[in-house]
Amino acid sequence: MESSTDKRSAPATGSRRHGTPEGKIIGAFEPSALDTLIPALVEAGFAEATIDVVTAEDMPHLDAPVDRQGFAGAIARFLFSLGDELEELEQMREELRAGHVLVGVPVDGEDATRRVRTIMSEEGGHGIVSFGRWTVTQFEDN
Repeated sequence: MESSTDKRSAPATGSRRHGTPEGKIIGAFEPSALDTLIPALVEAGFAEATIDVVTAEDMPHLDAPVDRQGFAGAIARFLFSLGDELEELEQMREELRAGHVLVGVPVDGEDATRRVRTIMSEEGGHGIVSFGRWTVTQFEDN
């Protein structure tokens, strides 16, 4: 079993990504916030192995045009086709460009959503959104 120190250092050397954002609360943070954010989430009952951390280095096509060829272009066009969610997705790209990291935590229910939002806000998170199935909710207190 890895120690929490080993896992906490993982974002500095690579991402921890687990599929799509669906069912997650995602917020943007200064990279230094990970040292207190991850332990706070774990202490609140969220499994460390399920917490996603994404950096700009994890997104090599961050500034690539939408009309590019291949799979990456198809994915970008799909994301842009989501319409209303485009603003939130573009905001996440801007956060990554600004040197912030994105942290996503899977939630199930209003209580878990409230706990994650509170922790993220207390740890300096901003741009906090909830990705549901075909919906994105931006919290007003960001």
